[in-house]
Order: sequence, then structure tokens, then C-alpha cells
Amino acid sequence: MMAYWEFEMVGQKHRIAIECKNYTNDIQIGRIRDFFGVVYDIGNIKGIFVTKKGYQSGAKSYADYYGISLQEMREPTEEDWKGRVRKIGFDIIAYSNHIKRTNVLINKEWSENNGSVEEIDKTQIYGQTDKVVLINEMGDEITTVTDHLRS
Repeated sequence: MMAYWEFEMVGQKHRIAIECKNYTNDIQIGRIRDFFGVVYDIGNIKGIFVTKKGYQSGAKSYADYYGISLQEMREPTEEDWKGRVRKIGFDIIAYSNHIKRTNVLINKEWSENNGSVEEIDKTQIYGQTDKVVLINEMGDEITTVTDHLRS
């Protein structure tokens, strides 16, 4: 299939002829020579030849000499990756220091083993959203909700 593409960029007109076929063998010089004949007859146009297979050395030399761009549209091979970045990995550690809502539930069995309900009722919760502190009736800091959630 031969395609023609014309566009203007930064005040310059660009004209391109593209030959794109699904050949089963490497492209020989004859196909590139035929394509160049079309490009030459049209005049003032860039030629691009695209295949899924590849090109024989004579076809590559001819295309290089006459300014025909040879392209391959296929899955990359291991050889294609040499000298290129193939994978980029990221390790991300995210921390959230905002607690939007906190519910404190005290287990009845725990409360009976750790003091009277009156003593537990005196336990206070205070602080900003990034550091909520649990304090016993003696005024001692027990832990922070943030540290407790991390454990």
C-alpha cells in the first residue's frame, strides 16, 4: 500500500510517500529501487518504506544512498533493547499523618483487668489530627494513636 501525506509545520510544507506492506521475507533492493522511482517521479518528497520483516544489505545501502527511510514495524527483539532502558522501577513509601476520625473502643474484659470503669472513664484523648495521644488517669502518656496503628 502506498500512502501520501502532506502537512505544514512551522511554515514549511512537508510531503511524504509511505510504502507499507506485510512482506514475508526481507526486502530486496528491487522493491526499494521501484519505490525510489515513484518518489523521484513525484519530486520534492521524502520516502519512507515500512515492513514487518527486515531488509537485505543491498536494499539498505541503496536506501541510504538515495535518502529513503527504512522502518520495521514489529515487536522488539532482545537485540533492539541493547543500550536502551527497558524497565523503570519505583519504590514508593507513603505516610499519612492525618487521622480524620477516631473511635476508641475499650474491651470490657480488659477494663476489668486494668482498673475500674471510673479510672478508664478518666482516660483522655487529645491532640491534633497528626498526633492523638492516649493518657491514663495519672496523666502519663500511654501511646499515640498513630504509633498504636503502626504496631
